Amino acid sequence: MQQLQNWLQIAAPVLVLECVMMIVVAIGWWYGARRLDFRLHHRAVYSIILIHLLGVSLWMIPQALSALPLVMANPQTYWYVIVHDTLGILTIGMALILVVAFLIRPDLPLRLLRRARPIMIIVLTTWTVTFLFGAAMFVLKLTRLMGT
Repeated sequence: MQQLQNWLQIAAPVLVLECVMMIVVAIGWWYGARRLDFRLHHRAVYSIILIHLLGVSLWMIPQALSALPLVMANPQTYWYVIVHDTLGILTIGMALILVVAFLIRPDLPLRLLRRARPIMIIVLTTWTVTFLFGAAMFVLKLTRLMGT
C-alpha cells in the first residue's frame, strides 16, 4: 500500500498536468491557429513545450529508466510502454524542431506556416496517441498496485 501511495503522489499530478496541457494546446489551436492569431497559439505551444519538457525530464525519463530492465525482459507484455516511450521521443523531437524554428524566425510568411502545418498535425496526433498510451499505462499500473 505504501508503494501505491508513493507512486500516486507523483503520477496522479503528472497525469492531471498532462490533461491540462492537452486542453491548453486545444485552446491554442482552436482560438489561435484557426483564427490566425499566432501570438496566442505560440504562447500556448511554447509554455506547453517548456512544462512538458520539465515533466518528461523530472518524472517520465527516471520512470522509464527504472522500468527498462522489466520492459526489455518481457517486451510482449509491455509493448504499450515501448510504443509510448518511442512515440514520446519522436514527438518531443519533432516539437522541439518546430519550436526552435519558430523561435528563430517568428516572422515567417503565411505560405511557410502553411507548409509546416502537416508536421504540426503529425506532432499533435502523435502527442495525443502518446498521451492515451500514458493514461492507459497509469490505469494498468494503478490496478496492478491496488491488486497487490
